[in-house]
Amino acid sequence: MDSATAGREGALPGFGPDAGKGEPSLLEVTDVAAGYRREAVIRGISLCVEHGSAALVIGPNGAGKSTFVKAVTGELPLLAGSVRLRGVDVSRWPEERRTAAGVGYVPQVRDVFSGLTVEENLEMGGYRLPRRLLRDHIDQVVDTFPTLKPLLRRRAAHLSGGQRKLLGVARALVPQPELVILDEPTSNLSPRIASTVLDEAVSALCAQGRGVLLIEQRVAVALQRASTVLVLVDGLPRHSGPAAPLRDKVDLGHLFFGRDAAPGAERAADPAPAAAAEP
Repeated sequence: MDSATAGREGALPGFGPDAGKGEPSLLEVTDVAAGYRREAVIRGISLCVEHGSAALVIGPNGAGKSTFVKAVTGELPLLAGSVRLRGVDVSRWPEERRTAAGVGYVPQVRDVFSGLTVEENLEMGGYRLPRRLLRDHIDQVVDTFPTLKPLLRRRAAHLSGGQRKLLGVARALVPQPELVILDEPTSNLSPRIASTVLDEAVSALCAQGRGVLLIEQRVAVALQRASTVLVLVDGLPRHSGPAAPLRDKVDLGHLFFGRDAAPGAERAADPAPAAAAEP
């Protein structure tokens, strides 16, 4: 175990830069069911995320993507199935313990503190770290996202949409999680900036050997960054497997509804919002 994770409550055995070599999948979700008031919203969901790769979760609105994320992070208890992190069954672990064990989560909204500077946001991301480690971790994150380096003293409220999203990812990286969950990171961004954010975030995380669980509405662009894809429809898995076969023929009507896509369906999945954020 490396110094960044030593003594961390709930940390998984062997957690560190050499993780994943000849070991179980980083994240293994098996036949999971979860919901509210003991009523299942998602059922029979299975997915693996490997070190150095990204798994994409897509589906129409109301498909159960948010419920799935909450089941993985521990915000919602499981009604059936299991969640394993590097072979360790964490199905009954609370959200805080899973975070301490190396699960980083970047929500769709409220991912940064607008009134704080970029540097202060990064410090908040590592509030659990010993002070002697915090600066080193922040320096590593800034090296990963050099776009943020000249912005350290700027308030988050004064950042562009793309810069805010990168800051949200960077803040989640300060504790050095092994698994990073990105919940619709391109929401409200223009297509050009969305592509840049996915390139910088997903590519950088995978290059570092981390696993990425990506929930995204921009299907065509997200498929280019993912190794595997899970399609949820009405809380059930409609498709699960390698992303490569889908990259050049995204038929959303078939994937989402089991029929041929209407003309322009693929374009509709990757819209340019009317009030898209600019760099």
